[in-house]
Parts: sequence; structure tokens; C-alpha cells
Amino acid sequence: MRVAVLGHYPMDKNNIIGGVSAVTWRLADALSKLPDVEVHALTFVQGLEASRHEVCGRVYEHYVPSNRTLGGLTFYSVDRRRLSKVLREIKPDIIHIHGSTHYPPCVWGSGIPWIMTPHGMIAKEAKMRSTLRGKLRSPLEAWYEKRAYKVAHDIIFCNDYVLSCVRPYTRARAYKVANALDDSYFNIPNREVPGSILFVGWLTPRKGVLYLVQAASILKERGVKFRISLVGKTVEADYHASLLDCVDKSHLHDYIEWLDTVEEQRLKELYGECSLLVLPSLEESLPTVLVQAMAAGKPCVGTDSAGIPYVIRDGKTGFLAEYGNPTSLADKIQLLLEDRELRASMGRAGREVAEAEYSAPEVARTHLEVYRKVIECWRS
Repeated sequence: MRVAVLGHYPMDKNNIIGGVSAVTWRLADALSKLPDVEVHALTFVQGLEASRHEVCGRVYEHYVPSNRTLGGLTFYSVDRRRLSKVLREIKPDIIHIHGSTHYPPCVWGSGIPWIMTPHGMIAKEAKMRSTLRGKLRSPLEAWYEKRAYKVAHDIIFCNDYVLSCVRPYTRARAYKVANALDDSYFNIPNREVPGSILFVGWLTPRKGVLYLVQAASILKERGVKFRISLVGKTVEADYHASLLDCVDKSHLHDYIEWLDTVEEQRLKELYGECSLLVLPSLEESLPTVLVQAMAAGKPCVGTDSAGIPYVIRDGKTGFLAEYGNPTSLADKIQLLLEDRELRASMGRAGREVAEAEYSAPEVARTHLEVYRKVIECWRS
């Protein structure tokens, strides 16, 4: 079977930015290791002058120039032509789209069987964008998202939360399959630095980073020993300014380390060094960072919102705090920081869950079964 995986896909495997890129790369790699499967990964790249075709491991990679900034106003006409050219050369048996805005319009008239995996809910996330550019783009992206759900015949959902959000907009056949995890995360050595807290993600309002900083202020007042490592890019200047202002007012400069993005090897080292991972987001589908931390044997603290409770087993693999409540977040973090045995037991439980539900070979085999069903449905 020849499979085309479409979506955000990393050019640099040592510096993967965003959960979607991590998911598409891991799935493509895992699928390519199955017998009689040929995998092609296709992704749009802004600023690229001409298409690039490479091979990484057993995956054929295709990087296609994109005019995404203005493309949405023209139904991505230029991008559709460029992508169609590559697809005609590949001749895939099925196309697996990751995302619900840019990529679906480029393939839904191709005549090739296709299936879509949503990553994030644009209509919900749009309300949390603070930049002018983000606010202007949101209505158009939300329209594309709803159109994709309406047109789709088949959709893969990573959990029941995503299904509940999408079901009102689609009559597509639904398949529940978890995202694949890089199995190397199971092999991260535990070199815990007591009191170390890790956050990985975009520094945006949706991720709730300000609540983590406010929780840090509470922990400091309580005399708790800790240090937070923030791994991720800042994309909204106003929000970044509010984070810095909170740090200044609470005198937290010695408690918070700003790391921006880091290479994959350094990220794994940070997982090994941390005592726990914190994700205080409002909106998530299936957060890759939680699964990575669990595979590394680390407990997690997340919020009781969106898809996070579908990943964290409250009281077993970590704790759920009330979203938007810094005190609740601080309470859960403190419980773990002050109880080494609890951290260890939750870490072990998290690893067991990750092995059972997110191991790449098993996820790839399940995807292949779904692909066969989709192709058969299209033929009939």
C-alpha cells in the first residue's frame, strides 16, 4: 500500500516545533517499517522556492512551496496545483491528512481516497488569539475547518473529546486511534533534579502559561523549592509582556528559566531531569508533551479542560487542576514536589499507560487497518 501523509512535517528532525509535526513524523516513520507499505510525507513550506524531494530512513519526503498567507483567500489555488502535481507523481492508494484547514481543500477533489485527523479545534482556539493577524485569519480558518468536516467521508479521532467537538459538523465515518509516540522516549534515563518543573509548548494564552507563572508566585510564598523550565516560542508580544510583568512583580527571575525551543536531544534530557511536567492549557486535543513525559516515567499536572483529562488519569498518572485557578495548580504541583514516592509511583503508572496506548508500532498497525477499511468503502 502506498500512503501519503499530509500535514505539518519537520524538515529538521532534531528541532521539531509543534505537536502536529511530531505526530506526522512519528506516524510516517512507524508506517514505513510495516511490510508492503510505502510512505510519502508531504508538507507545505513557506519561503521555499522549489519543491524538494528527500528520503529519510524509509520515508519519502516532499517539501512543497506554499503561499499560505494569501492562499486562504483564493481557496489555496496555487498550493492545490503544486500539491496535485506531486500526488500525480506519487499515485498513492490513500491520503492521510493531518489538520483541518490548509490541507483538506488541496485533496478533496483529487478522486483519491482520503482520511483526516483533526489537530486542535480552530473554532475554539480562535477566541484565544490576541494578535491582529490571528484575529483576522480566524473566521476564514474556521470556515475551512467546518467545510472540511462537512466534506470528509472518514475522520480519525485521537479521543472522545475531539469526536464530541467535531460530530455536530460531520456525518463522516469515525475511527478512534491514538497518536503515535517516538519509542525513544521510553528509554530516557531518569536523572531527576529535585524541584524541577518542565513546561513544553507555545507561550500563548491557550496554553495557560500565565497561570503557571502565577502558581510559581504562590509556591515561592509557601517556601517550596522549585525551578521552572519554559520550553517554547513566544508568538504573541502582548502576552509575552504580561508574563514578564508577572515575573517582575513576583520577583521570580531566579525561579524561571526561558529556553525558547530546544533540539530533540536536549528536550529528552529535560524530560529526564524534571520532577514533573505541567500543562495548564484551556484547549488541547491529545497533547504530545503529556504522552512524552509519561513515557519518560514522569508524573504530569494538567488542567481539567478539553482533551487533557483523556490523557492524565487523575490521581494515578498525575493530577488535574482547575483551569484558570493558580492556587489549584500550585496545590497539585506542591503535592508532587514534596512526595518523592508519589512521583515515582505516578511515573511508573504513566509509563505503563504510554506503552499500552501510544507505542508507535501498534498505532501504525491500527492506522493501516483503518486505511484498508477506507479504501474498501471508497471502492464500493
